[in-house]
Amino acid sequence: MKKVISILMTIALLVVIYSRLSISQVVIHFKGANLIYVTVAFVLLFAIYLIRALRWQFILGKSNQIRYNQLFQMTLAASTLNMLLPSKIGDFSKAYFCHHQKCKINNSRVVSSIVLERVFDIVGLILVMLSGILFIENTSSWVDSTLILAIVFLGMFLLLLLISPNNKMIHLLSRWPKIQDLIKNMFILLSEIKKDKPLLIKVFLSSIALWGIVLMQTYCFFLMFNSFVSLALIFGLVPMALFAGMFPFSVSGIGVRDAALIVLFSSYVSAEIVAGVGLCLSLRHVIAALLGLPLFLKYFRDNVHQQ
Repeated sequence: MKKVISILMTIALLVVIYSRLSISQVVIHFKGANLIYVTVAFVLLFAIYLIRALRWQFILGKSNQIRYNQLFQMTLAASTLNMLLPSKIGDFSKAYFCHHQKCKINNSRVVSSIVLERVFDIVGLILVMLSGILFIENTSSWVDSTLILAIVFLGMFLLLLLISPNNKMIHLLSRWPKIQDLIKNMFILLSEIKKDKPLLIKVFLSSIALWGIVLMQTYCFFLMFNSFVSLALIFGLVPMALFAGMFPFSVSGIGVRDAALIVLFSSYVSAEIVAGVGLCLSLRHVIAALLGLPLFLKYFRDNVHQQ
């Protein structure tokens, strides 16, 4: 039922957005797209998944015995489910893949690492966003509100770093034993990363690099439509739209992210160009999902054969 609601919400948002735009103008922009920037943008897609797998390897820690190429394949396979599910819930399928591929690692550790990936995703995106906002003049109330929320989240993250895995507060976060174990394992894993300063730096840098590449890819999408916006706007405003797309309202953030982009860039670029950029951001998820589909099917068949 939730899936149906998510699909209906996505369709409704897209209908509302495109009913207010000149669709013929959007088509004209696509016909005149600069193929050089199109190529660069989609080459960067591979870099994004390479870094995602590398960061996952860092988060799993030095005790991890899963090879990098396996982590990359599982990350790409999970993108197939991410295309169908909101808020990148499909990433949790990586724990399923690890379990059925008989990887030599505790499954709760894998699940905890996936949760931490989401945490570092948000922290990395906030840090990149702040670097852009500093150079934007005359920020709107949207920007100011997001900035306050970002600072609050960073404060919460710093608090997480201070909490010990043995802290009694952890047991108060949930009444269900399994959830308590998951939260405790997450804090144990975070504690291990925190104690290993070089590893912590690697996780932070890879998170920042990951979003830096995503934003440069978005910059290429603007350039392909011959729209020359400043990097400050890309780094300051696009993360807000990406944050909006993380909320579980639509499939892969489609519609929500597009609407946020149009509102945020309304003073700088025509809505039709921004809508085209939004379509490109959605298309990259489709391409990743198609690339990951053979791997996803392979893992599924392997599981069926094992049973």
